[in-house]
Amino acid sequence: MNEEAYREILDNSNDYIYRIVFRNDRITGFYNNANAETLFECRVDGINLPEIWFEYVYEKDVKYVRNFISDLCIKHMPHQINHKIVTVNGKIKTVSNFCRPVFDPDSGITVLYGYMTDITERTETIRQLRTLSRAVEQSPASVIITDVQGNIEYVNPKFTQLTGYTLPEVIGKNPRILKSGDMDDAAYSIMWKTILDGNDWSGEFHNRKKNGELYWELASISPVRDGNGNVKNFLAVKEDITALKKIENMLRTSQTELQKKNDAYEKELHYAQQVQKALLPLFPPENEHVLTRYRFKSLDAIGGDYFSFFTSDEDISVFTGDVAGHGVSAALFIALLKYISENISVIHFYSPGKYLTELNSILNMAMVDNFITAVYACFKTAPDGVEFYYANGGHPSIILCSRSSKSIQTLKVKGTILGMFPGKEYPDKMIKLTAGDRIFIYTDGLPETRSRFNEIIGYDEITDVIMQSSSDTLDDTLDNIMKRLDDFRDGAVPEDDILIIGFEIK
Repeated sequence: MNEEAYREILDNSNDYIYRIVFRNDRITGFYNNANAETLFECRVDGINLPEIWFEYVYEKDVKYVRNFISDLCIKHMPHQINHKIVTVNGKIKTVSNFCRPVFDPDSGITVLYGYMTDITERTETIRQLRTLSRAVEQSPASVIITDVQGNIEYVNPKFTQLTGYTLPEVIGKNPRILKSGDMDDAAYSIMWKTILDGNDWSGEFHNRKKNGELYWELASISPVRDGNGNVKNFLAVKEDITALKKIENMLRTSQTELQKKNDAYEKELHYAQQVQKALLPLFPPENEHVLTRYRFKSLDAIGGDYFSFFTSDEDISVFTGDVAGHGVSAALFIALLKYISENISVIHFYSPGKYLTELNSILNMAMVDNFITAVYACFKTAPDGVEFYYANGGHPSIILCSRSSKSIQTLKVKGTILGMFPGKEYPDKMIKLTAGDRIFIYTDGLPETRSRFNEIIGYDEITDVIMQSSSDTLDDTLDNIMKRLDDFRDGAVPEDDILIIGFEIK
């Protein structure tokens, strides 16, 4: 997928998306999508882009945000924080800031990819309901609410069940009554500093029950703010992980057994590759009105491209998805994708926009760090030809080769990637097709094929082959495209799966 296509995807997103390039702790490159203007209520061309955050970050959060950026550049791990910004008009907003760093040790360059979402309204609601809702929702866990001095105001029944202390026994006391004495005081100091600064803290405690028995807890402590943003309470939600700790100790002394499991995993990996291939169609569907053919060349690695055909009466539809990344996680996700996509097709067979909208909603609940690009399209028989309905989720645009006009047309429709942005809705479009018209759906491995000189073949080369082969059979056209890719690579190893599906109206 070329840079122009990526920018189109990003600019159609409702979130503020950015990219920062660091070399030797200095910003050498910066990108904002168009939603920077909406979020900060200013014209981006009138400000210093690299400093856009720090010029508009709420004064008390500047240090927090700078530490966030610094940690990303040092630890090279994705992270998310919430903080405040102040717009040009003086409006204070709360944003969720998620960022994923990518570090190149050879060049010393760190690139931060991230997005900000305005969560102001949601944050206000959470502040009002946090004390009650989190205590109720986390009832299987131990819950403690203290004032800002750390004096206990409330504990739930699970706390009493776990520790042996009743609510009257601990009211007004500090949670230090649970200390076992086995933990470094420095750990407690860091915890208090974090929450007193207004930030969430999570970690483990080795505590002692009323009867003297030791136990381990995994704790999450959050500040509870009033309507003015002032911290009024601390909420601790704690889970008894004593059994897990015992298991960890057992695992540390079972290296031989772990190695056996590793060997078994390698075997299962081989089976996973075979199963993944079995998830793909064996043959194109037969249809009285539409001829379907495809060519698919997968990498040796697991995961990547996925496609499936569906039929209903005289009509057919196709789903094509490109999963980010490869490996076991991608393979498992493809299995999930097959199950979800087939179920949705029963409901939204003729509605590509609704199909992708529901798929995006499900994927946002089912996945964390993965996303896909996808196309769903449907060929519906009509008295005067075939109606072609289509929707696009950040995928390369569909190509139409018109027989009557002897021309190539790119069928564009807005829609961002699936699985990253909850609540997105995807529009669809419809065009009329007549006998001889051809539709081509493909993944980005096609136009992004690289030669041994690291050149990219590009979109125009593909459309040229399609146009030059318009009088050939559909099979010959697809074979010509694959041959052109092989010739262009000139011995270079493919870097991605290659999929192209062709349809011809009979």
